[in-house]
Amino acid sequence: MNRSYFYQFICNPLGNRVISKVIPLLPVIMICFQLSPALCADFTGNWSGTWTSYYGGSSGGLSGKITQTGTSLTGTMTVTNTGCGTFPNVPLSGSVSGDVATFQGTVTCSQDSSSNELEFTNGTILGNTITGTYTIKRNSSTWDSGTFILTRPFKPIAPMVDFDGDRKTDIAVYRKSTGAWWIIRSSNGSSYGVGWGGDPSDIPVPGDYDGDGKTDIAIYRESTGAWWIIRSSNGSHYGIGWGGDPSDIPVPGDYDGDGKVDIAIYRESTGAWWIIPSSTSSPYGVGWGGNANDVPVPGDYDGDGKTDIAVWRPSNAYWYIIRSSDGNITYTPWGALNDVPVSQ
Repeated sequence: MNRSYFYQFICNPLGNRVISKVIPLLPVIMICFQLSPALCADFTGNWSGTWTSYYGGSSGGLSGKITQTGTSLTGTMTVTNTGCGTFPNVPLSGSVSGDVATFQGTVTCSQDSSSNELEFTNGTILGNTITGTYTIKRNSSTWDSGTFILTRPFKPIAPMVDFDGDRKTDIAVYRKSTGAWWIIRSSNGSSYGVGWGGDPSDIPVPGDYDGDGKTDIAIYRESTGAWWIIRSSNGSHYGIGWGGDPSDIPVPGDYDGDGKVDIAIYRESTGAWWIIPSSTSSPYGVGWGGNANDVPVPGDYDGDGKTDIAVWRPSNAYWYIIRSSDGNITYTPWGALNDVPVSQ
């Protein structure tokens, strides 16, 4: 039996790499684009792990904190069980290119007071794990080298409707006729109401936009493309214009994995996803969908703590997902015509 193949071009939504795949899908070409360069991965976190030398298999521990700002890295790292003992809280600096980081620092050997350059290279991140190589140089000559692995605690995406921050979903309704939110706190069973919205085109888009572990009350005003959000951390409110096309569908999620919900829309007429990552505020777009009646179903399908871009296609009941952990595509048949996809 002859099989038709179609080229499908996508991009890693957080990088400048374009990946091409040949997949036996529907004859549709997805186009990737972005407004401005953005990072492929976020290396910020508290990391711990081990190093293993190429020479004799000696090994030791690593622990520290890394902070990423744009393409720059800063932080500290403690290295244990070296030939010079322990190097505590070594100041680090470095840079990021795509999914790969390089960072380095200077350490002093307690035995002979010599200065050594410690460099971590090819640090490739996948989800919450970094693997790479290290080198210690003395007077420009390699003293030791080997491999390292670092991991950070998994940070799950917070429930979308946890208004009291107890990690349980709260029962809540948005009364479209009045713009009132009525909420039952799962922590103590008390209820309260908040007036926020009321325009006929308002759509509730609750989420933890300020990263305090509590869901913020928010609406997307379809008629103007404005997002109106009340920060649960301090009660202040703000508005952002993002969207406004008649076919725009709000799809908030934590696409960059920083623990804050990002403002995003799916433009049904073109299949474009437009996202403002809270970690950089540098908006970008990804073409994924565009087939008539495609339904956006964002969610953390690969468990890396980041929201994945995904659509469900009613015409063939396929789920098309871009994994944020590695940029690969999965497509899974599940459902039937007239089914309603359940996600997030």
